[in-house]
Amino acid sequence: MSFEDRAQEHEVLEWELRNAARPAKRKFAPSEPEYGPAECDDCEAEMPEPRRAYGYHHCVHCAERREKRR
Repeated sequence: MSFEDRAQEHEVLEWELRNAARPAKRKFAPSEPEYGPAECDDCEAEMPEPRRAYGYHHCVHCAERREKRR
């Protein structure tokens, strides 16, 4: 296989990885045990369980940053 063929094959694989379908984020209803999202909407960090239980969508750090901007 020539160098050009391998380069083209690599580009195709990279394109497929970058453009793969991503699962939609699940929305929770207040009656469900996991009411809030598993990840922060801004930084995608893992959401602590107490914040999820109250239905918050932002971690403490991002919530403080949003409050300071207001």
